[in-house]
Amino acid sequence: DVSRAGVYDIPGNAAGQSVRVVCRPRQYSTATEGDFTVTVTANTELDSQSGRNFPMWARALHGNQFNAYILSNGGSILSDIAEATWQIPVLAETLGISAFDAIVFVGGTNDLALDSSLAAMKTEHLAVLAELKKYAPIIHDFTIFPRSAAMTAARRQIRHAFNRWKLTAINQSGVVTLNADPYLVNPASATGDPVASQFDDGLHPAGPAAKIIGKIAGQSIMQGRVSRVGYESSSLADTYDATNNPQGNAIAAY
Repeated sequence: DVSRAGVYDIPGNAAGQSVRVVCRPRQYSTATEGDFTVTVTANTELDSQSGRNFPMWARALHGNQFNAYILSNGGSILSDIAEATWQIPVLAETLGISAFDAIVFVGGTNDLALDSSLAAMKTEHLAVLAELKKYAPIIHDFTIFPRSAAMTAARRQIRHAFNRWKLTAINQSGVVTLNADPYLVNPASATGDPVASQFDDGLHPAGPAAKIIGKIAGQSIMQGRVSRVGYESSSLADTYDATNNPQGNAIAAY
C-alpha cells in the first residue's frame, strides 16, 4: 500500500525513548521484494521484551503444544500485584475466552519499586490467586525474579521474604510455585544481583534468562504438576530485618 509508505516515529513512555518504523512498499524496493525495518532508540520496553519473552521459549522448547497469551503490565508502567485482579478479566473478555487451561503468573517486582510492604504484598497476592482460579484450574506462580535496577537493602529483604513465603507458606490446591532464582542470581553478588548477561537492564530478562524461565514454565504446564526448584538461592542479600525479612540470615556476610 503506497499510501502507508514512510517513516513513523512512535514515542515511548519516557523521555528519550522512541520506536522508528520504516515502511517501504513492494514496488519501491530494490534488493528485496518489500522491506520492513524497525529500529529502537534508548532502552524501550519493546527493546527489552520483543523476541525475548519467556512464553515464546516455553512453547518452542515444548514443541508448540500449547498457545500462550500475554498480558503485560495492563498498559501501566508500574502496575502492581493488586492490578492483576482486574487485568485478567479484561484479557479473557478481549480474547473471548471464558477459561484457560493454565495461567502463569509473574508479579511483584513493581511492588518492590513502589515500596509496598511485605504484609500488603501477601494480602494482595492471595487476592490475585483467588481471582486467577476463576479462570484456570492450575496457576503456575513464579517467585519474584532477581533485579539490580532501583534496589535498596529493604527492597532486597522484602523480595527474599516474599519469595520464601511463596515457597513455604502457600499450600493451595491448584497453585504451583515456580522459582528461577538459583539459575539467575549471581552467588558472588553481595546484593543478590542477577548474572549480568541474564538481564538487559537489571530488570527485564534477556534471551538467556527468558529461555530459563520459559523452560521452567513450560515443564510445569506440560506436566500439570510441580516442576520447580523448591528452595531459594543462597543470595548474600537475604539479610535479616525484623519487618522486611524476619526469616532472613542474621549472620553478617564474611
